[in-house]
Amino acid sequence: MSRLIIAALITLLTSPVFAADAPNSAKTKTPEEGSAKKSSKTSQEKIAAANKAYYDKAAAEKGTIKTGSGLLYKSLREGSGASPGIMNTVEVHYRGTLINNQEFKNTYKSGKPAKHKLNRVFRCWQDGLQKMKVGGKAKLVCPPELAFRNNGAGGIVPPNSVVIYEIELLGVK
Repeated sequence: MSRLIIAALITLLTSPVFAADAPNSAKTKTPEEGSAKKSSKTSQEKIAAANKAYYDKAAAEKGTIKTGSGLLYKSLREGSGASPGIMNTVEVHYRGTLINNQEFKNTYKSGKPAKHKLNRVFRCWQDGLQKMKVGGKAKLVCPPELAFRNNGAGGIVPPNSVVIYEIELLGVK
């Protein structure tokens, strides 16, 4: 009996009627599917072009320094305290935005500064904060490879986004 059931299932699953309803990655794309993929690629290309245009414009701003890693650093206020090293914990207030000025994080609003071990944050912050002194404030323009890369962040930061931080170094431990 079980052999008969298995044979019937195999026959059913391989029948042309059933196979036509099943998803098939080798199936020929309809014109609509092909254009949706092209549209998505065009959308990705537009985003990449907008990111590059923003980055290039920010790099040309007076007082902006482009580091070897690609970080764009602009001091907004010089500090007079200590500079952090990679093994230090930093206390910061910051505002993070996308190139369209959409805010994704703001510690000023919560009134609670963030504390992070510098060797546990992404490269953009590592490079930027080590250039600062306590009491200083800077603008960091982070290319995707120094921030969220192609992962994005929790549906808030899209993959491959340039992100901008206005960051204030409050303390170093």
